[in-house]
Amino acid sequence: MRKGVCMMILLFALVVYPREWHSFGGNPGEKIKHVFLESGIDRMTIEVDVPGMWMEDTIAGGEIYTKIGVPGAGKGGNPGEPLVPEYRIPLIVPYDGEVSVTVIGEEHEEIPNVNLFPVQAPLMEASPLPYLSCEPPFVKNEKIYNTPAPYPSEFVKIVGPMDIRDFRFVYLTISPVVYYPIEKKIRIYYRLVVDIETAGYTRLSRWGYITPEFVSLYSALFQNYNVYSTKLPVKTINRFKNGAKYLIITHDDFYNAAIKIARWKQQKGIPVRLTKFSEINTSNPDTLDIQNYIESLWDTAAVPPVWILLVGDVDYLPCRYHYYSRNEIIPTDHKYACMDFDNGGDVHADAYIGRIPANTLAEADSMITKVVEYERNPYLTETAWYKKALGMAVYQSGRIFDETVRIIRGWLLNYGGYTQVDTLNEGQSTRAARIDTIEKGRTFVIYRGHGDLDGWYDDGGGTMLHQDDVEGMVNGRKYHVVIAPTCLANKFDENTTVMSESFFRACKRHGAAGYHGATEASWSYYNDSLAKGIFRAILNLPPVTYYMYHFQEACNYGKEYMAQTYAAPEDDDVAYAEFMLMNILGDPEMNLWTDIPSTFSVTHPGTLFLNEDNTFTVKVSTGKAPVEDAFVAVVDDSGAVYETQYTDAAGNATFTVNPPYEDTVWFTVTKRNFVPYEGFALAIHSTALKFGGIYAASIPDGIRIVWKAPMDDGRDWVIEREVEGKKSIVGTVPGTPGAISRTYEFVDRNAIPGKLHVYRVGKKGTGGEVEYLGRIEVIYSPVKERIWVENGTLRITAGAGAFSIYDLAGRLLTRFVADRERTSFAWTPPTPGVYLVRIEDSSGARTQKVLILR
Repeated sequence: MRKGVCMMILLFALVVYPREWHSFGGNPGEKIKHVFLESGIDRMTIEVDVPGMWMEDTIAGGEIYTKIGVPGAGKGGNPGEPLVPEYRIPLIVPYDGEVSVTVIGEEHEEIPNVNLFPVQAPLMEASPLPYLSCEPPFVKNEKIYNTPAPYPSEFVKIVGPMDIRDFRFVYLTISPVVYYPIEKKIRIYYRLVVDIETAGYTRLSRWGYITPEFVSLYSALFQNYNVYSTKLPVKTINRFKNGAKYLIITHDDFYNAAIKIARWKQQKGIPVRLTKFSEINTSNPDTLDIQNYIESLWDTAAVPPVWILLVGDVDYLPCRYHYYSRNEIIPTDHKYACMDFDNGGDVHADAYIGRIPANTLAEADSMITKVVEYERNPYLTETAWYKKALGMAVYQSGRIFDETVRIIRGWLLNYGGYTQVDTLNEGQSTRAARIDTIEKGRTFVIYRGHGDLDGWYDDGGGTMLHQDDVEGMVNGRKYHVVIAPTCLANKFDENTTVMSESFFRACKRHGAAGYHGATEASWSYYNDSLAKGIFRAILNLPPVTYYMYHFQEACNYGKEYMAQTYAAPEDDDVAYAEFMLMNILGDPEMNLWTDIPSTFSVTHPGTLFLNEDNTFTVKVSTGKAPVEDAFVAVVDDSGAVYETQYTDAAGNATFTVNPPYEDTVWFTVTKRNFVPYEGFALAIHSTALKFGGIYAASIPDGIRIVWKAPMDDGRDWVIEREVEGKKSIVGTVPGTPGAISRTYEFVDRNAIPGKLHVYRVGKKGTGGEVEYLGRIEVIYSPVKERIWVENGTLRITAGAGAFSIYDLAGRLLTRFVADRERTSFAWTPPTPGVYLVRIEDSSGARTQKVLILR
């Protein structure tokens, strides 16, 4: 049933006259601009120029008013006050000290006989039932309009300070049009020169460094960022110890699903902290427990949270609420990402946050599988859909729904390299056609129009798309991301499933990989500005200088873009509410696809030696050219080995690692619009490779054979295999003339599971005979996931072998021996803590560290 699409009609503006361009030397539509004449820590000098402005007359409330518009400026004032443009320049300032502004030069012009139009109430995109056909009353603040004082009283001011993670910032706010109500004239400051000075400061940033995951946002938002970036280091972290860069808080029921995304993020090279809610639950309200825990890590962790993921619907992990001045209660996760909010903090997010809205373990597993699969294993059977998107918009007088979608469509086609962006707008398509288009594969589904809990609607109540349509669609693994900043459709605290959850909860082989939208009623123009900001971030359009391709990173920038270009939360309560009510469902760090995924060609060692410095170079290319700035993570399962680097211009990244355990060391390479590369090396004792001997171990795709030669004469190595009495040469490896004590390896990808394999390696003599170096026997048992923790119990599923569990003091606590092909064990420790599991089987011996909590 329809529950509240707002159909407000602006009947108070009955007559609109043609608008005219009033020039101050610029061409029609030319935007306000500024330049830095001086840019430093102690002082900045900025010149602001207004090329011109639009003026149009309109009749409202029985009077003729004039509307003023300065291209590139946002709006100022509250409902009823004179509508004057505001131009906001966000600027980083020292983290403490005082900030002041002085006008040192100005040129202005005055225009008489102007009755300036008052700001009107913002236009909701949905509304409760009593207001379905509401007509907003015309409002005018008679007190202001009957005073001789100019409005605004300050045409240049500093707003702030506010914080975004590392930095403190202010808005230099310029009101180029000043209104004199009694005289009915306006003064336009078409040229201004201002000084901003800082004094009494002792530090430049919160911690004395810059968080790398915020560099793209800083460089887009703050035009003086380069002043600070040259004086502060960008902090990279190369150890998991006490790190919480990716913080996962999960309800205990969903832990076994949450661990999947935790392992993937850790393998990618992101320090992960996975926390059960029971571990932080106190007698305080649940929301306070979550907020206090996040802020405790903010203060104490070596790597404070950058990405925050809540696993559980609000009945399991409650959201916070914002009590809006218009008697609305807004559900929000955004507030969790605002550090010190409850102690006077501001609304600008210090971290990126998302939610997996699960009510069951099966739901959690389905959604987490989908978001991991989206970036780890993109669908490549068909690829043309990666260059396609879908836009949908409502046509309504007084709104710009269709204009916003049309602008984003143009950006995708002209700057994003897209080949097709459908616009299936109101009256131009059917619900079935829209679903059919999504099912064929679209990277983004973009919607501007009215919304409600169960779907998207036009202004007459007609259905654009309903959750029943969404739940029935079959798009396979052609997962899309929904950008739909409209009312109510993401109200995730409802007791029933809402539109966003229908998109996101669809089973792991269908639906959306992420959803961005409003958890309450929201407002036109604010939402349009925000949507444009999101796609400027994704497509690297000015003022963005680096792609923001992580899901919530782009969505957060959309809020900041709205604040800068339309209305700021510091002096507009609707903008403040917009920051709170726009939230995502999904993984905040998820890499967004905007092109057909490319593939890496990567070389790295297949063997590393225990308790030795292993220095090696990972080489990354496309197969034809080196890949620069690929992120390479060298990580083992225990976290004892954790090193990350970006490749240089030659596609190289050089590492030195010293593995302490017999373990698998993962090599993972990621980059925007590339399929992640996943490889590994075996960490073994160097004594296993004595001259005259070889080493072999089962791996997921075969058996890896490793040997070391005292002196190499350059002849090819020959690998012989014997299975059930049948001998064959399974491969050769080129020799290296003159090499001393060199290690070689070969992978037999045709190994037979469960069979005994006997390998010999050697070199052919001049007569064709083979001189063998040594032999090794191994039963091929493909390595699979077999050690995990569930509800405080260690579980092992494996083939034949022995499994010993030790505490950190080296004391043997228990031992299992299996002689069957697949056997399962369970063990509950006497106390929670870290334990070592040593595995001894036909592939060798290795040790894994596990954390067992209750």
